[in-house]
Amino acid sequence: MTFAKRANSNADWYKHTVGALAFTAFATKGAMTHNLSEAIPAAPALEPDVDVKQALTRFLNSLTNFEQYQGTLAPHFAYGELNKADYELAHILHFYNHLDTFHTFS
Repeated sequence: MTFAKRANSNADWYKHTVGALAFTAFATKGAMTHNLSEAIPAAPALEPDVDVKQALTRFLNSLTNFEQYQGTLAPHFAYGELNKADYELAHILHFYNHLDTFHTFS
C-alpha cells in the first residue's frame, strides 16, 4: 500500500501518527522522498501534454496565491495539521524531490 493510500485509508489515525512522524523526519532531514508517479489525493489530474511555460506559470501562480493566503489551512492529506511555515516547507521539499529526477538525466 502506498503512502497516499495509507493516509486516506485511516485518515485521522494516520495523520496524527505516521504522517506527523514522516513530516518531522522530512523536516529534520531537509529532504523527502516519495513515489513521484503517485497522484496526490483530490488534486487535479496532471496533463502530460501541457506546455512547459503554461505549467511553470501555473506553478508560480500557486506559490504567489499560497503566500498571499490568510485564511484557515486545511489539514494536509498525509501530515495532518500544519502551520503555514510547515506547509511551505512541505511544498519546498516536495518540489525538490521532483527536481531530483532531472539529476538522473545529466
